[in-house]
Amino acid sequence: MVIDRKYAYNLGVTIGDAAREIAAAMNGIITTIFRQSGSEYSVMLKLREEDRKKLLGLEHIFVASNTGKLVFLSNVAQLEKGMGPISIRHENQSRINHITGNIIEGKQINEVEQKIREVLGNNFIIPEGMIVTYEGQWQEITETASNVRRNNV
Repeated sequence: MVIDRKYAYNLGVTIGDAAREIAAAMNGIITTIFRQSGSEYSVMLKLREEDRKKLLGLEHIFVASNTGKLVFLSNVAQLEKGMGPISIRHENQSRINHITGNIIEGKQINEVEQKIREVLGNNFIIPEGMIVTYEGQWQEITETASNVRRNNV
């Protein structure tokens, strides 16, 4: 899903709200608990299976703006076919994805990290609740420099 950030912002729609509506349509949400004869049953609301198997019609999904108005998701987003992860890994019950790489000879670690931050910031929507960390050699160098400064003070 590609969201027009500026237009969504102008309409009062957050990226997180749009993502949650898509997830609810595809995965379903528990709307209530039905109780009968001492048993409890979760009542789930989701799209029909045949509708989940094809690309969603965004014109049929609404998202609430910060003013309370309902906005067609198709007004702020488009679906594009693409590739995703083959599997989802977990650490401490949180989904995690490691992206690794090597530094091209002649490049400085700090320059490479800055470029990565720039590309991510300009091209990817980081959903609410997601954390991006930068680790490896640059993190080790930064921590070492911080420890040296602390010990010299």
